Amino acid sequence: MKSMGVMAFRDAYLLFADAWSLYKEFAGRALTDREIDVFVDQVEELRVRHRSDLATELLVAIVSEIERIRKIKEEAGCSQE
Repeated sequence: MKSMGVMAFRDAYLLFADAWSLYKEFAGRALTDREIDVFVDQVEELRVRHRSDLATELLVAIVSEIERIRKIKEEAGCSQE
C-alpha cells in the first residue's frame, strides 16, 4: 500500500468523526440489502474523501466489524429484512 505521509491532527480527527458516524449508523440494526448498498457507498465516499492508509485501514476494520455483527445476528435468528 502506498504511503500518503503523516496525517495532520485535524484531518485525523475528521476521519475518526466520519468513521464513528458510519459505525454508529449501521452497527446497531439489522441491515436490508438496500441498506448494505448505502453502507458500501458511504464507505467508498469516505475512502475517497480521506485518501490515506489510515482511512483505508479504519474503513476495512469497520466493514469487517459490521459483517461480524451481521453474521452473529443471522446465527441468532434475527431478521435482516
